[in-house]
Formats: sequence, C-alpha cells, structure tokens
Amino acid sequence: MRIIHLLHHSISPFAGQYPDRDPLHYDTGLPMRFARAIRARDPDVELECWRPEHTLHEPYAWVDEGHRIRHRVFPSHYLRYNLELSPPLLAAVREAASDSRTCFLLHGSYNLHTYALASILQRAPVILQSHGGFPARVLLQISRHRWLKFLYLPLIPIEAATLPKYPHIFAISAEEQDYLQRFFPGSQVSFSPTGIDFNHFSPDDKHLSRQLCNLDPTDPIVLYVGRLSAEKGLDYLIEGFPTVVSRFPGARLFIIGSGPLQAALAAQVDRLGLAGRVKFVGHVPNAELPRWYSAADVTVMPSLLEWFGMVAAESMACGTPVVATQAGGAVDIVREFECGILVPPRDPVQLAEGICAVLNGSANTRPNIERARNAFDWSVKLRYLFSLFEAMAAGRTSSR
Repeated sequence: MRIIHLLHHSISPFAGQYPDRDPLHYDTGLPMRFARAIRARDPDVELECWRPEHTLHEPYAWVDEGHRIRHRVFPSHYLRYNLELSPPLLAAVREAASDSRTCFLLHGSYNLHTYALASILQRAPVILQSHGGFPARVLLQISRHRWLKFLYLPLIPIEAATLPKYPHIFAISAEEQDYLQRFFPGSQVSFSPTGIDFNHFSPDDKHLSRQLCNLDPTDPIVLYVGRLSAEKGLDYLIEGFPTVVSRFPGARLFIIGSGPLQAALAAQVDRLGLAGRVKFVGHVPNAELPRWYSAADVTVMPSLLEWFGMVAAESMACGTPVVATQAGGAVDIVREFECGILVPPRDPVQLAEGICAVLNGSANTRPNIERARNAFDWSVKLRYLFSLFEAMAAGRTSSR
C-alpha cells in the first residue's frame, strides 16, 4: 500500500528541508506525526507527504531517510491562508490517483485544495482528515464582521457540492462531527482526533521527573506547553497567576514553547511582579515532554480556540490533570479522560480558580487513562484507518 498525505497550505519562509525557523515547524505537525505513526506500526507501507509552497517556482523533493518518508513540495498561488491553490499539486494527485495501490489522507477540510480535489479523488481510497474549523454556514452565523461575513455565502454551495464526495471524513472534535453530519447528511463522518502515543506519554515518578527537570521537589508546579501566540491565551493565564501565588506562595509557572509574543509576555510578567514565579523554558523536544508533564501538578491550556487540544491529552496521558478553556476539543478530552476542569476562554479569574481547585485537591486529579486510550491512541486510530482504506480499495476494484 502507498499512502500520500496531502497538506493544503504553505509553510514559509521556505529554506530547504525543514522550512520554518520556529521549532514548531512542519516536521512536528499532524501530517508528519500521522505519517511516522503509520511507519512505526507498518514498516512496509510506502509513505509520502505532499504540500504546496508559494515561494517556490519549481517542484522540490527530498527523502527523510530516517523514517523512510518521501516529500514533494509544489509551487502554488497564494492569496491568504485557506485561499491557496497549486495546479502542479492537483496534476500530480490526478496522476497518482490512477495507481490502484495508492490511498490518500487529505489534511484540512475547508480550503481550496479540498474543494478542487473532491472530483479528482472521489473514486480513490481517500479520507479527509480535519484539522478543525467551521463549515461556511457556521462562519456566516458566528462572524462578527457585519458585512464581510457575507463573503462566506459562495462557499456554502461549494462545500455542499464537494465535501460529500469524500468517502469518509475524520472530524477532530465531536462539535465538528455534529456540524458535518447536519450540513452534509450524505457524508460518512467519524470522530477521529489527533492520535496520542500512550507508550511515550505515560505516568512517571513525579520526584524523579522533577529532578530531571531541575525543579524543586515541593513547589506547586503549573505548566504551560505551546506556541507563544495570541490565540493561545497565555496572557490571561499570566494575568490570573498572582491569585494562585497569593493562595500557594510557592507556586511556579513554567512556560514551554516559543513564538512571537514572548517579549510582550515577559514584559507582562515583570509588570505583575512575577519575575521570580514564572520561567520561560523555551522549546523542549518531544522526547523530553513526558517528564515535564509528570513533574507538574497541573497543566493549563488557556487557548481562545483549540480544535483538538493535544497538550491537554498528552498531560493527562502522563497522569497530570488539566485546566482548559471551553474552546473546542478540550471538551472531548476532559470527557474521555473523566478528569480536568473546563473554564470560559478569556477569563483569568476562572483560570486561577481552576488551578487552585487542582492544587488544593478539591477537584478530581486522576485521569482515566485506560478509557481515553480507546479514543485517542494511535493504534486505535490506525486500525480504523486501514480497515477503511481496505474497504475502499476493495470497492474500487470490484467496480471496475
């Protein structure tokens, strides 16, 4: 079997094999994690990752020898995110779709490539893997721009004509699954979020983990993991942290990640007198994240919008409870782990109260890892994926 992962947008500036200068780049994104999870469980599958890149003038290719994954990058025309199209990519997909061995994972649901590829791939074994988002009908309802929101109107019939052509759609949250089933009743939609490696993210000894992270063995430790950008809501967590310190004088907040708001967030920390209480750790490799989760007493995900909430899932897979905002997929994670506290986004008071509830033991702090494994483990997701591909390939063969 040959599986091609199709990504729909550029990652600029292009600078060779791994183009984003930020440590959170294409190499760590969902398509790459997905491809490597397949490789780890099936060494015989041929794996490729294709994507557009608007800074290129000629196609670019390389091979990740360590994971045996082929990469192809195609020039594209770019207006803005989700408004990008690569004719060379479309042509290459059309050619690849004629190969009966080839299956496709199309990453991202509401964009020009998804709409354009619907007819090309409608007879091929293909699964549309959402990364989150709203159908145009929802965007029309929730947009705060009184006049500009009507620009979504042309997308409504386009989505109605294209999305149902995909044999199966993986929704990243239960909320999105409901939208897709309501608006596109002919579509087969499953709740199938990003996978978690429960063998990698698993509980470990807290005392030893703190030693390895150079953390005090007795301090209440609050952890944030993620990009330092506006949509992550980290400024609301910092704003509420003085309340946590007032009740737990030894409390420390460790911020893992990098991003454009680091200087502004550091200034906020100084302004609130938290310089001795908040530490910016910077980028931590994925291999070392489990020890940080295990060392913490609580992980906080203050996002304004988070379609899945990978950090919350990883933390609770390591046995550490979370305080997260009601901003998408965190609701599913708290439900499946039967643990965690959900608070409204943009509310530093409720964030602080949630953290204090975990630290003082008044909230459930024991995630149900075995239950969650049945929903989020990569092995569960990939077994379902391969069964769907095999059924699609069998139907394709019998129809010829």
